[in-house]
Amino acid sequence: MDLKKKRIPPKRLGDVAEVCLLLKAMFLGFIVSRPYTMNAPFDFILYWPPSGRLTRVQVKSTAHSANNFYQVNLQTKHRRYTSKNVDLIAVYIMPHDAWYIVPIKAVPLTSPALSLAPTRPGTRCWTEPYREAWHLLK
Repeated sequence: MDLKKKRIPPKRLGDVAEVCLLLKAMFLGFIVSRPYTMNAPFDFILYWPPSGRLTRVQVKSTAHSANNFYQVNLQTKHRRYTSKNVDLIAVYIMPHDAWYIVPIKAVPLTSPALSLAPTRPGTRCWTEPYREAWHLLK
């Protein structure tokens, strides 16, 4: 699907990103759990069997850029994502099939959003080391 020609409603975009994370994580060997409630502060808990590590993951997604940067909000109407409620933010940039796995502790406290630039490899954007950083979940 050409995402540049079709506007996908944000809720549907988020649902697709969650399914993509589920598939990617399972193929990488994670055991994936999802809360039964829609009010949980995270979307998934990923379990890495070799280490026994559990990681709370909030999935974000975007399909539209401005000046070659993609942005995702780090808060909802009810809460801001912090280390008290999530461990990592997993951001899916759909047009590039690119994931950013960003530890919440790496996000500046004053930042209301993450800016990502998958079309600019080698850019000095602080988020670039987190591109496809699946090892951070292990």
